[in-house]
Order: sequence, then C-alpha cells, then structure tokens
Amino acid sequence: MNLLIVESPLQLLCAYEAIKSNPEMPYRLLLRNNGRGSNDIHLYNCADSLQLNYQTFLLRPDYFKYDLLKKLPLMLDICRKEYNQVYLGSYYSSFLHALKRGLRREETYYLDDGAATLRAQLEQMKEVNKKINWFTFFNILPLQGQKIKRHSFESLKKTCIKEKKVGSYFIGQPVEIMSGYTKNQYYNGVSTIAHRFTEESPLLYIPHRIE
Repeated sequence: MNLLIVESPLQLLCAYEAIKSNPEMPYRLLLRNNGRGSNDIHLYNCADSLQLNYQTFLLRPDYFKYDLLKKLPLMLDICRKEYNQVYLGSYYSSFLHALKRGLRREETYYLDDGAATLRAQLEQMKEVNKKINWFTFFNILPLQGQKIKRHSFESLKKTCIKEKKVGSYFIGQPVEIMSGYTKNQYYNGVSTIAHRFTEESPLLYIPHRIE
C-alpha cells in the first residue's frame, strides 16, 4: 500500500497522478485541513471531483497541540502500518517532517508545491546529508543520491480536458501574499510575457485559486 498526505489542492492533483501511475497498488490518502480560508473546501471539492477515496483530519496552526491530541489515534494508526511508497506534500511542512520520522516505508517522495519545490531543490544542492526524492512536473535534474519521478498530469488531462485549446498557459500566483514582489512587478512581468503571444496563439492565464 502507498500512503499520500497532502495539505493543498496542487499537492492533491500531484497525488492523483501518483495514484494513477500505479493503479494496481492500493492507496491511503489523507487530507490535512488547516481551518484557514477556503483551502479545506478546495481540497474537498478537488478530491470529490476526481472520485478519490480519502480521510481528513484537522490540524490548525493556532491550535496545533489541541488538534494533534484529538487525532493521536489516527497518527498512531498511520505509523503502525508499513507502506511501499509514501508521498508527502510541502517539504516545508514541519508537521510532515515530524510525521515522516515515524513512518515505516520503503521510499519517500515529496509532491510539488509550486515555486517552493524549486526553492527546496536549490537548498538540496547545499545539503550534505541524504537527499529528498521528488514526484514532480518540473524538469529537475537529479542530484547524486536523489530520485526524481516526473509526470505531466497525464491522468488529469484524460479526466478533465474535453477540448484542447491552442496556446500557452500561465498559472497565476497568489500575488497578495507573495514575498519579494509588488503587485506592479507581477503585473508587468505577466504583461511582458503576454506581449510575446498573438491572437492566433494566445497566452491563456489561469488564475491562482485565491486570486
């Protein structure tokens, strides 16, 4: 059995690809809710629309210890079982890092978490200890001692795309909470890219879910 634990819709979409890449392997999918904004609702809707079997558990950052005590039986149950492969969400999740230490598994892979994946890979270049593995849609070159599984959302395309549109896609970013960029810098960057395209072959902008 494979174990997958996600905390955001993008991680869930990548988990879907991991599940479909080995359809004969049973899986256990857990959605970690954080009680903030619309993240939890988006997770539910995404998992339901993809017809995935899943469990949910609530760990709110402001009530972490309280929520963790309530879910302690679930955490112990997760750690008691053995898994072939474990797929985890954000590399920067302190909860997932702590939980990983108690998991019994053959291999661990981290799922994509947007630009944070690329930042984490840059940090891995400086890491002298064991490298983390990626299940990713990015074109990441593996470092020594690192495993990379690549996908291009093949299963998601088969499930969701009814008519292919001509053009290139730009996936929007949560500009309101991005650090290091102003709104104007972001808009100017998108505009600069968009001017390279034409009406016959346009740039198709997909808003970030919180835009």
